[in-house]
Amino acid sequence: MVIKYDGRFGQICLIEYTGTYKFQVLK
Repeated sequence: MVIKYDGRFGQICLIEYTGTYKFQVLK
């Protein structure tokens, strides 16, 4: 998993690559 800044949400998102990208906003 990779933690990066996603401007679309303006928050830190958790990305998991399992064939497709899944975005989960960290609360």
